[in-house]
Amino acid sequence: VKKATTTSKAISENINTTKTTNKNIKSDKSTTNKNLTSNNDKKETKQALEITITQKEHGMYFRYNNETQLTESTNLITAGSTIILSGEFRNVNFTIDKPNITLKGENNKVRLYNCTVTVAGLNSENATVENLRINNSNTYGTGIYINVTKNVTIRNNVAFVNGPFGFALAADKMNNSLIEGNTLETA
Repeated sequence: VKKATTTSKAISENINTTKTTNKNIKSDKSTTNKNLTSNNDKKETKQALEITITQKEHGMYFRYNNETQLTESTNLITAGSTIILSGEFRNVNFTIDKPNITLKGENNKVRLYNCTVTVAGLNSENATVENLRINNSNTYGTGIYINVTKNVTIRNNVAFVNGPFGFALAADKMNNSLIEGNTLETA
C-alpha cells in the first residue's frame, strides 16, 4: 500500500495520465503517488492507495449520482485502498462500493456531522469502517448503513442519531460480518 495525501490540483493535473510508472506528482501541500500501468488498449490498472481526505477534498472521492440518487465513490478510490478521514465533515456522505476498502478516522479525532457512511452492494465485501464519530440529526439520517454485502467489519465507532426516522446502525442483508466495540445510540 502506497501512502498518498492528495489535493485537487495534484489529481486534476494527472487525471488523464494513461502511461506512467511510479510517478510522483508534487503540489505545494502534498504528494500523490499514483502507480499506473497500461497495456496496448490503454486501459489503466491502479494500485491500492492510502488516501487522507478532508472536507475540502470530499467531492474528489465521493459524488452524488442524480440518476440513482445515491452517493458513489469516484474512480480515484480503488479496490483495497485505505481512506483516512481527517478533521470535521458536515453534510456529506461516504459510500464504500468497491472490495476491500477501509474507511477510518485519523487518530480517533474525526467528526462527521449530518453524514452517513454506507457500505453497499456485493462489490463492497471485506470493507472495514472504524474509528469514526458520527452525529446525525437529519430526519432520515443514519450513522452507518450496510446493505447487501458480506465480510464487513464495523469497529470502534460512535454513532449518535436523533432524527425521527434515523438509525445509528442499519443493516440489510449483511452476512458473515463483525460489529464490535461500537457505541450506537438512536434517540
